[in-house]
Amino acid sequence: MEQKGNSEDVNGFFFEKEPDMKTPKSAVITKHAAAMKLKAKRRRTPEERAKAEQGLSGGYQSNHRRTRRHSKYYKSQSHSAHHLQNSSHSSGRHSGKSSHSSSHSPERSSGSSSARGKKKKTSGRKALKIILSIVAVLLVITLIPVGAYFIMRERGKKDFTPAIIDSEYVTVDNAIFYDEGKTLTYNGKMYEYNENVVPVAFLGVDKFDMEDTTDIHGRTGSQSDMNMVAAFDTKTGELTVIAIPRDTLVDVNVYDDDGNYIGIQPMQLCLSYSYGDGEQTSCENTVLSIERLLCGIEINNYIALEVNSIGVMADAVGGVELVSIQTIGDFVEGESYVLTGELAKEYVQIRDTSVFNSDALRRSRQIQYVKAFGKKVYSQVFSDFSTVTRLYSVAKEHIYSNLGIENITYLASVIIENGNFSMDDIRVIDGEAVMDNGFMVVRPDSTSVFETVLSVFYKEAESAE
Repeated sequence: MEQKGNSEDVNGFFFEKEPDMKTPKSAVITKHAAAMKLKAKRRRTPEERAKAEQGLSGGYQSNHRRTRRHSKYYKSQSHSAHHLQNSSHSSGRHSGKSSHSSSHSPERSSGSSSARGKKKKTSGRKALKIILSIVAVLLVITLIPVGAYFIMRERGKKDFTPAIIDSEYVTVDNAIFYDEGKTLTYNGKMYEYNENVVPVAFLGVDKFDMEDTTDIHGRTGSQSDMNMVAAFDTKTGELTVIAIPRDTLVDVNVYDDDGNYIGIQPMQLCLSYSYGDGEQTSCENTVLSIERLLCGIEINNYIALEVNSIGVMADAVGGVELVSIQTIGDFVEGESYVLTGELAKEYVQIRDTSVFNSDALRRSRQIQYVKAFGKKVYSQVFSDFSTVTRLYSVAKEHIYSNLGIENITYLASVIIENGNFSMDDIRVIDGEAVMDNGFMVVRPDSTSVFETVLSVFYKEAESAE
């Protein structure tokens, strides 16, 4: 009998000679019992062996299969120590029990099932924690911008005030004011101010760099060639624009070259911007003249745009599509164009000064461009609200305004939420174009101005029954 380490050779199969501290005694008994069965197997006749291999010998088949696996393992000299230990533990589980009882033990089956159940529960809890963590992260990512949006919206809302007519600046007949102008009667009808309508002045300045304030006192040399007041209805989302000709005769606060106030003089609206610092005081002086013209309504907010902003903003929205309404410069009446960069700037700015009241033709192009640009912006903001922030980031380098991103966000949200946006309601202040001391001026029609303001910022009061 050959010995190898702690095992002995039994007819070519190796079994442990003595148990060690790591191997239970039952494992050794089992291995010896298995060896005896192997010996019995070798003594069987060829016919018995054939029947056993084919599973025709009753209960022997399961023992034979287990013993065959056991003996096959010990005949292999290439298995690792890890495999030997597993085999030893497997043999130990068979001790003292029949093959059927050992392979179908209720205790083992129950224990194994319980272990698998615990593993499944543990895995399930881990998976649930991972899913909940992912959901939490996604909620944070989603809710932070949403929360920031609502905070910005509420902050921006506070800076807007409704417009109320000041009777001091009204010269029409048949207008009677009550409650400091909040209600009035005109031609037998009662009107009340619309608390939801807020005005914003837009000034197109003929300077190429808004930060260029060469002369910080007195006249800057710049003029506001385009003047519009946008009236936003914060309840319905509707927008009405009042366009004022640059040459409209208005009362302007005049200052000397040192910035000292001289007095009020009637002159073209465009000149009011030149009496200031080229930024804040120029904007405020222009807005003051507009307020006087529009029946004393209070306009607290303004945006002044330099010439270069036209092309920059056209590029930011991918170009502005329109059909030219005039043959001038590089444009032919009736031809379609996609205006970008210098081409957009030219379409809005150019005019033929040899033609009387050429600003009226230019103003028509400006209004056409504003409509097309506004519709393009609206469609992009409607598809992706972050467009508001993107466009503001582009524009802020070319504008001067007392409005911030919070205010712009609020106005944009009002328009998008209601879905009533349209650029079709643009009203031009009527007046008579005449020459005055060698300069063309537009004398506004006071009745037309009053009725325009009344229709935009007031609503007919409901009769009490």
